[in-house]
Amino acid sequence: MKAVIGALTALAGIFAILNNLGGLVSGIWLAFLSEWRVIAIGVLGALVSHFALAIVLLPCAAIGAAGLAAAKRGSRFGYLGASALANLCVAAAMTAWSLWIMSFFLSRATERTWIPMLVWSYGVALGPWGWMAQKEAQGGGGDASLNVVVFARLAYVASMLLVAFVRPEFSTVFATFVGIMAVGQIVQFFSGLANTSGSQFEDSEPA
Repeated sequence: MKAVIGALTALAGIFAILNNLGGLVSGIWLAFLSEWRVIAIGVLGALVSHFALAIVLLPCAAIGAAGLAAAKRGSRFGYLGASALANLCVAAAMTAWSLWIMSFFLSRATERTWIPMLVWSYGVALGPWGWMAQKEAQGGGGDASLNVVVFARLAYVASMLLVAFVRPEFSTVFATFVGIMAVGQIVQFFSGLANTSGSQFEDSEPA
């Protein structure tokens, strides 16, 4: 499990570079094609979406707080259950937001703007999540959200490649994204399980 977490950390760095470089390149590309409205929407969306997403995540935060309360009581089952549910809540929000952003920009794309629109949408969709997860980690909230973001980026890149080269039905893109996010949830659960082994939970009664 440590190897998996190490790989996720490495991927996080790679995707951060892609996020910054991809946004710059696609932004210049779209500007060259005079897609100023799309650029403006993307920049504005990236700036204000933090506030909207923070509101959406309030139920997830409440579930996470319940997990911390269970941990303080020494309830391993309560902690793992609430943590898994909170992570699932965050993953569902990321999935819905990411697929909506991708659909939004592609609905405005033409054959010549298809690729830069895809790359531009990547930064708009996942930039806010990466920023919030980084702030949470810096505030002592752990790396759980950062790991979910890594899987969201994996899912987005896989979906981008499908859309760019295959042009599949939305159901295929949806299944790909959800499948990768589901793998992320499994990894998160077993990581949490490993982290609670040999801790104060061993001698505690179930909640």
